[in-house]
Amino acid sequence: MKKAILALLFTGIVLVPAFQVFAQDAYRTHTAGKVSQWTDVAIWQRYDPDQKAWLSAERFPASADGVITIQTGDSVIISGIAAARLSIDQVVIDQNASLVLMQNENSAVKLNDGDGDDITIRGRMYIGAEGMLRGEGKIQVTETGVFSLRDNGLLSASLSNNGTIHLGGQGNGAGSFAACQIVNNKTCRWIDGQLMMDSATVFTNNGLFQINAVAGDLICNGNKKHPARIINKGAIINVGKEHVVEFRVKVENSGTIGGVGTFVFSGGANSGGVISPGASPGHLTLGKGIPASPVINIEIATTGAVAGVNYDQLTVPSLSDLADATINVTNTAADSVNTEYTIINAKALQLEKGKSYPQLTVHAPSNFSYSFKGNRLVLVKIAKDPLEITWGGFRAFANGKDVMLHWNTVADTRTSHFLIEHSTDGVTYNQVNKVEVKRGATGEVNYDLTFTGADLFRTNYFRVKQVNKDGRTGCSVARSVRYDRGTVSSFQFDTNLENEELLLNIQAKNVTAAITDITGKSLHEFALQPGQHSVYVEILPAGAYRFNFYVKGVMVETKQFVKY
Repeated sequence: MKKAILALLFTGIVLVPAFQVFAQDAYRTHTAGKVSQWTDVAIWQRYDPDQKAWLSAERFPASADGVITIQTGDSVIISGIAAARLSIDQVVIDQNASLVLMQNENSAVKLNDGDGDDITIRGRMYIGAEGMLRGEGKIQVTETGVFSLRDNGLLSASLSNNGTIHLGGQGNGAGSFAACQIVNNKTCRWIDGQLMMDSATVFTNNGLFQINAVAGDLICNGNKKHPARIINKGAIINVGKEHVVEFRVKVENSGTIGGVGTFVFSGGANSGGVISPGASPGHLTLGKGIPASPVINIEIATTGAVAGVNYDQLTVPSLSDLADATINVTNTAADSVNTEYTIINAKALQLEKGKSYPQLTVHAPSNFSYSFKGNRLVLVKIAKDPLEITWGGFRAFANGKDVMLHWNTVADTRTSHFLIEHSTDGVTYNQVNKVEVKRGATGEVNYDLTFTGADLFRTNYFRVKQVNKDGRTGCSVARSVRYDRGTVSSFQFDTNLENEELLLNIQAKNVTAAITDITGKSLHEFALQPGQHSVYVEILPAGAYRFNFYVKGVMVETKQFVKY
């Protein structure tokens, strides 16, 4: 064990010029690259401000002695009874320097809350082998710094990481956090061993929390009745596909949970965030405590259609866990038409009695259909290339008796203003408003206007006329809203089969649509916002089709069209 520690301490030692003095009565190590005990007076130098020189110290430093620096190339150990009641503060660990706390469990080192960061890690700090650090002070890990917690070490102080945290090691335990506020802004790697968190600990992950179980299953343990919290705003990624990672602490996820292997959230998890199975690609299993209403990202990465090898797959306890989920599918594979992908499967072989398949929102390339088959959610490739969908840049949609107009342009210094025109026959238009160009705007610019003079007994047509500074004009396409005695017609459907185009006018919210063949097989599904849209169907083979409209999952209208 001692040889292993010495190897860790001496890794990467490089000598550099002496430390620059930041405060009077500052202390620094002077060990010529040796591994030394903190309590060994001979390793310390003290700065004398009167002589403006570094002198041999008369005692080892403590928290009242100003800035204490462990210089590049030096390694210091705090251990055993000699460190009893030691209090430290304003400690700077230079690059390629080390501070190790070990075998001081019965005489914990105290970290005072003094000026600034109480420990600054530019090199390495290691708590392990029954090492312990407690106190109100704060630890700052810089970009070059590494903080390690192993072998039943314990930290009870705040830590902010902008470098690297290592929890455990191959064959080593991961240690404990007690009453800690841990903020990971860069990289934390949990390598092996059980990780303990008491009820007063909050671990906030803003960066990457990478889990790599190399020797067995991992458990993040804590108080069952009053669990610690992991607040994930970044990414928690498991790269150990053979093992289970169980969180017995509460996980509040608004970031990403992903990778491979198995996650179990037995301590509870909130809804929200993103689930991203795979490691370009891979298979991820979620056990007890899956977050509700997740966004699930699935990638079909390579040709071959083998789950976990060519495309991502997610396994959940039950399909009912997927209620209200949004599933985003990307495809870069060249598999043939009719290829099937099981993107999600459930451990439960059938739905619970009396339950139906959950409502989902699936965003997939339009040459895929999706359906439930037993305990699986399956994608099927129905065409070689996706359907082309064009969303209009000028929309008109009803809001009660008013009509909301929205359009966007790319900022153009030649445009003077816009004229809004209204018609009730689609032929004769009258100007009803003038909108000035948004000066100084760059990129895409959005405009909104509320029209209050709609005829509630017929179809209202609108167009936007662009007027340039030189007087030239150009008109947008016309958009319409149809009223019937004050009631809005929610769905208008026209075809322009010469251009292989479906023209949609949607005047309702929460609308989804599906193109099916005459037998009812779904060929393409997508969500529609209020307004006007064009759907191009050039890749569909000749035949009869239905276009079904759904509001909150309930079919409210269907239209039939024939492609010749």
